Amino acid sequence: MLLVVLVLPAAAHPDGQAQSQLDYASFLMKEQDYFRAISAYKQIAYFSNDAETKNFCLLQIAKAYHKSNRFKASIRFVSRLLNQPLLPDGCFNRAQMYLGLNYYGLRVYPMARTHFQKAAADDTSGFASYYLALLELEKGDWKGASKSYQQVSLQFGQTQIGLLSGQLSEEVLRGEAIRSKNPYLAAGLSTILPGSGQFYCHHYYDAIQAFLYVSAFTFASYAAYTYDKDHGRNYLRTGIAVSIAGLFHVGNIIGAQRTASYYNLKQRQTFLDQVRKKVFSIEY
Repeated sequence: MLLVVLVLPAAAHPDGQAQSQLDYASFLMKEQDYFRAISAYKQIAYFSNDAETKNFCLLQIAKAYHKSNRFKASIRFVSRLLNQPLLPDGCFNRAQMYLGLNYYGLRVYPMARTHFQKAAADDTSGFASYYLALLELEKGDWKGASKSYQQVSLQFGQTQIGLLSGQLSEEVLRGEAIRSKNPYLAAGLSTILPGSGQFYCHHYYDAIQAFLYVSAFTFASYAAYTYDKDHGRNYLRTGIAVSIAGLFHVGNIIGAQRTASYYNLKQRQTFLDQVRKKVFSIEY
C-alpha cells in the first residue's frame, strides 16, 4: 500500500514531468553543455509515446551534435528523423537544413548544396539562400555570392538576416582584390637565384635555407671537381656532388612554386574565415 502511495504522485502528471525534462534539456543546450543535453533528449525520446516530441528530440540531438562538430553523428540522427512516418513539412525543412550544415562542416559542398536547395523550396527564414550564397564563396565566385546575398537582402529587408546579407553583398567583392603570388614566377626566380622565389612569397627563412643548401652543395661540387681534376680521378666525387646539388636545386624550385600556391591559399582562407565568422554570427 505504501508503495502505491509513493508511486502515484510521480505518475500523476506525466505531461508536466516530460515538460520539465524538456525544459532542463533546453537549459543544457543554452548553456552549451551539448553532451548532457544529448543524453537528456535521448532519454525523453526513448520514453515518449508522442510523435511530435520524438521528432523534436531527434532534431535537437542532431543540432547538439552539429554544435559539437560531430557532423557524422548529427547526420545519423537527422536521417533517423527523416525516416519517421508523417513528418511535418516544417520538420522536414529543418532536417534538410541541418544536413546541409553538416555536409558543409565536412567540406562535402555538393551534398551541402543539394540539401540547402531542398530546404529552400519551403524556407521562409532566408537561411537556405543565405547558406547557398556561402557555397558560392567556397568556389571563389565572389560576384555570384555578392548577387545571391543581395537577393536575400532585398527579400528579407530589415530582418537580421536581410541586413547582414546586405553587408555581405558588398564585403565579399573584396575577394577579387586578394593579394596573390604567381607560382611560375616564383619557380623562375628560384631557378635563377636559389631562394629568391621563396623571398618573393615573404617566406624569408625558407629563402635563406634554400640559398645556403644549394650554395653549399654547389661549392662542394666545385671543390670535388678541382680535386678530381688535380689528382687524375674518374670524377666520381664530382658526379655525386653535382647530383646532390642538382637535387637540392630542383627541390628549391619546386618549393618556391608550392610556397606561392600556399601563400595564395592562405590569403584566400584568411579572407574566407573572416566572412564565415560573419555569416555564422547569426544562428539557424
